[in-house]
Amino acid sequence: ASLAAMDAMGGDAGDRLVKTLASPRLDTVVSAAFKLSRSKCVEAIKKGQVQLNWEVSEKPGREVAEGDVVTFRGKGRAKVWSLEVNRRERWVVEFSLFK
Repeated sequence: ASLAAMDAMGGDAGDRLVKTLASPRLDTVVSAAFKLSRSKCVEAIKKGQVQLNWEVSEKPGREVAEGDVVTFRGKGRAKVWSLEVNRRERWVVEFSLFK
C-alpha cells in the first residue's frame, strides 16, 4: 500500500496500537510493532530487511518520527500516527499495522 492509500485508510485497515518505549529509535519501534526482540530487529535492520519511508535503513539508531512508515520484509508495515513524551520521559507511540 502506498502512503496515500494508508492515509485514506486512516489506520482502520490495520490494528491500531499504543506502546510506551524508552526511545523513538528504529530498532525499538520495529521491536514493539512486530513483537520481536530488539537484538533480532537490529540484525534485520543491518541486513537491509527494514525500510523507513520506503528507503532501506541499516542504522538501528535512526529516529522515527510522526507520519513515518516502517516496512519489515515478510512481516508487514507499520505507520506511526503519533509520538509523544509522557511525564515519566518515556515515548508513547501510536501506530497501525498492515500485513
